[in-house]
Amino acid sequence: MRRFFRPIPLAISALTLLLVYTLAGFFLVPYMIKAKVLPAVSDQLRRPVTVKEVEFNPFVLSLKMTEFEIQEQDATPLIGFQEFFINFQTSSLFRRAYVFKEIRFSVPYVSVKVAKDGHLNLADLAPSQEPDGSSPPPKNADASTGLPAVEIGHFAIAQGIVEFRDVSKPRMVSVDVVPINLMLNNFHTKSGGDNTYAFSAELGKDEILDWNGTVSLEPIASDGTLSLSGVKIATLFQYVRDQFQFDIPEGSIRAVGKYRFAAGSGLELEVSDTLLHFTDIGIVEKGDPQPVMALQTLFLDGIHADLRKRKLEIERLTLNKAQHRLWRNHDGTLNIVALFMPVDHPSADVKPAATAGSPAVGSDPKWTVSLKEASITNHNIEFEDRSLNFPAKITVSNLSVKTHDVVFPFKGPIAVTVEHRLNETGSVAAEGQGLMQPLQA
Repeated sequence: MRRFFRPIPLAISALTLLLVYTLAGFFLVPYMIKAKVLPAVSDQLRRPVTVKEVEFNPFVLSLKMTEFEIQEQDATPLIGFQEFFINFQTSSLFRRAYVFKEIRFSVPYVSVKVAKDGHLNLADLAPSQEPDGSSPPPKNADASTGLPAVEIGHFAIAQGIVEFRDVSKPRMVSVDVVPINLMLNNFHTKSGGDNTYAFSAELGKDEILDWNGTVSLEPIASDGTLSLSGVKIATLFQYVRDQFQFDIPEGSIRAVGKYRFAAGSGLELEVSDTLLHFTDIGIVEKGDPQPVMALQTLFLDGIHADLRKRKLEIERLTLNKAQHRLWRNHDGTLNIVALFMPVDHPSADVKPAATAGSPAVGSDPKWTVSLKEASITNHNIEFEDRSLNFPAKITVSNLSVKTHDVVFPFKGPIAVTVEHRLNETGSVAAEGQGLMQPLQA
């Protein structure tokens, strides 16, 4: 019996295996990643790929990489991070899932650039075609398309950076989103996890985006709250400003609301308890620093929208303290009409839209929009008719307009109250009802 049970040789063998496992884990794995894996990735991407340190702990199955970077061919940074940490769990063998205790990125960054010809630099990272020019063979159609079972106890992105530059526009678009923070807890690709997340980003100084809630992949669904605070309209408008005759150099947006999204048998999106506030908006004609329209506040409160029902409901719209400069040109056109016309007009051979009352077969139902209460207060309008030999000027001040229970498409009369002063010499007040179709009051 003793020859089959020899404690000393068994202990030596166990210690030898443990030593080999330890040395392979702590030293061989990091060496193979730095000496073999990263050069292969660099050859595949045709770009320099660098890393400062690689650490692997074979006992807790954790990997840490520091100062990783994928560079452009001119050695400028493209994608990278200061630190990456991942902790795999041996319980994956019993859970029939890839289980991670923690995945963490510290100071990840990406530089997104659109060249003058519209080429996106990140597109160069896509896998290349086969040597003969053919595409890779398609995957087996019979193979399962379901997501693998993945469980992540804690996923975090800390102090992320996105630099965006688009020089394909007449005026370069530049946006820096920093910092970006994301936390995802108890995430499962299959059902069973809490899947709670919290995301925040700063689009510019004091321009904050906050987003939190829950998310799932099977089925695809999410619900939570989204808020914007202090976001400058110019930050968002700069990407489309070259398509219009006007610019919006001033103004900020505040938005807070709840949402519910699902993509099952059909796309569902519902927004509720939402407000959208615009403040200190200035709209100018390009080349003219003086605003054509200046709005101190434009508030939309109590917004509820349902994509499936195609319904938009607004509890209250308030527009307060605005200045408007309007004039009629010598050819009879109004400046405000030309100002809001797009730069690129549609070609003349565009097919006319279907007439009202005769929607195309199979088309989606029309949207209905309801506005419970609306008010315009303290508006001033300066109008000049320049088509006359002696231009006429009209000033409307202290304009106030109120209405309620407006539904579009229009179905019934709309109650309207209007008050204003005309040329600072008299007051005008009117109260009544109006119909839009047919137009009458």
